[in-house]
Amino acid sequence: MQEKISKANRKLLAGSCLLLAAKFNDDMRREKVKELIETIEDKLRISVKELLKFEFQAVVALQFDLHIPQWEVLPHVKRLEIE
Repeated sequence: MQEKISKANRKLLAGSCLLLAAKFNDDMRREKVKELIETIEDKLRISVKELLKFEFQAVVALQFDLHIPQWEVLPHVKRLEIE
């Protein structure tokens, strides 16, 4: 990830990662997401269009994978079955 960060894109990357973290870790309604995007736009002085375009690039750079291998899921499923 380090080679993907530059002075030109660091604010976009920071804003994108903040937005992704909020989406993944919080049950945000549409209004809250809009509010967060506006705050990011205001504080980091970046355009919403650029932020949203960079969001997918951040997901790719962070190597998020929507398919989780079975070996990663099974321990959690077994733990839940025991509880």
